[in-house]
Amino acid sequence: MASITNTNISSYDYLLRNYYSSNRAARKTITRSNIKKENLINADSDALKKITKNLRNMEYSSDNGINVLNNLKAFVDSYNNLLDSSKNSGSPKIDRDIKNMQKLVKKYTEDLEEIGISVSSSGTLKLKEATLAAANPSKIKKIFSSDNTLTKGVNGYATSIKRLSKVLLQNGTTAGKNTSPDTSSGKAAPDSMADLMEEINVMTANSINMKA
Repeated sequence: MASITNTNISSYDYLLRNYYSSNRAARKTITRSNIKKENLINADSDALKKITKNLRNMEYSSDNGINVLNNLKAFVDSYNNLLDSSKNSGSPKIDRDIKNMQKLVKKYTEDLEEIGISVSSSGTLKLKEATLAAANPSKIKKIFSSDNTLTKGVNGYATSIKRLSKVLLQNGTTAGKNTSPDTSSGKAAPDSMADLMEEINVMTANSINMKA
């Protein structure tokens, strides 16, 4: 049975840097604590939006195993990051989108577990890389390709949250404790530049240079 075995994740950080191009410091736990909550929400939703778009257009085969494994790991990490950064956001609309997004993902609990992604009671995701690497590409495609509603739905919620986060950025305040000044070098660029970078960095399975 085909699988995506014999893959590695040596280029994972390179991949994540591209998805977090609007605020690269937001991809690392050690630097996230220095970034304002509204900036984190914006960066996390932007990354999740890009990842789900890429997953919908990806080639799911053993030959493309590195891309598949890395992108699903990025999906899990950015999804969990967004759940964390959106806590006490101060926006009822963001809270609603997060709740609905979690409900959608929960519907796929059984399918996700078959390929190594578990859904915790709190709604976060956990990836078992060995299980995923041994999974049949057709099963992964069934869940994440454009033929399925999971990635389409998560992409829609991420897009909505990104838009709502701009209101928080304009107001400059959010509820919760994580509101320290953003001293990271990955501070978000103006909207026009962020939009330009998003177009540049939308990655398809055939364009990612995993050896960089």
